[in-house]
Amino acid sequence: CICMATPIIHVVALASDRGIDPQIAAGVLSSIMIAGLFGRIMFGKIADYIGGLRAYLLASLFQTVLVFWFTQLHSAAAFYILAILFGLGFSGVMTGVWICVREMIPPEFGGLSLGITSLFAMTGMGLGGYQGGYFFDLTGNYTFSFINAALAGVVNLIILGSLVLYVTRKQEVLLAK
Repeated sequence: CICMATPIIHVVALASDRGIDPQIAAGVLSSIMIAGLFGRIMFGKIADYIGGLRAYLLASLFQTVLVFWFTQLHSAAAFYILAILFGLGFSGVMTGVWICVREMIPPEFGGLSLGITSLFAMTGMGLGGYQGGYFFDLTGNYTFSFINAALAGVVNLIILGSLVLYVTRKQEVLLAK
């Protein structure tokens, strides 16, 4: 969630710093959130076809690839286009997390698992927002903040990729028996 929180918390300030009117910059955040409504449904459907974990991995890849590009934009139109694409990806991450919990955790631990998952998700959201501001204060711009968000996304991709390999190998062993 560090990866998604950085633009959610800082995209309006970033766009404003690039000379975009604050009201138009606020619309960038609205575009992320509105696209997120559709991304949740889209990645839910993708999960129906390829499974929750693979859909989560795909959505995480989507947001990780896109997050840094916010720092390269200078026009309102570009911010809005990237916001819509990013909104689709980040919301798919959230959908994927909940589907993975449902698929991988026994029902008797479902409530506890969702609570723990929410704790880590909200901690990541807080850290993403905090680090974005912290590195902005240190450097005077958002470049390192968004690089750090992308690096957090890469760490998440490594974890998810490892989990996909583990689950795939485990399923192959079970099928071989």
